[in-house]
Amino acid sequence: MQRRVCGLHLAFQLRDRPDVLRIGQTGVKRAFRRRRIAQALKLRGAAYARAHGFRYLRTVNESRNRGILTINERMGFVKRPAWIEFVKTFREA
Repeated sequence: MQRRVCGLHLAFQLRDRPDVLRIGQTGVKRAFRRRRIAQALKLRGAAYARAHGFRYLRTVNESRNRGILTINERMGFVKRPAWIEFVKTFREA
């Protein structure tokens, strides 16, 4: 049986907030999407956090990634005020 990596879920403890587990990234290869793999990974991560005494999970998302936003909403994550990034491009002089 051939084994392949289809997705990943990375999380880390915040140095200044030991009660927070920060989700750095959850991703699934394109060929494996829409099979609830990302949701399973996030649920497993949440179970780990709870079992190890973390009080909070935190994550950020790209605002147009509807799939992961839906997963986070279903899991009970609460949206907080966000930063809006501005970019100014200078024309060549």
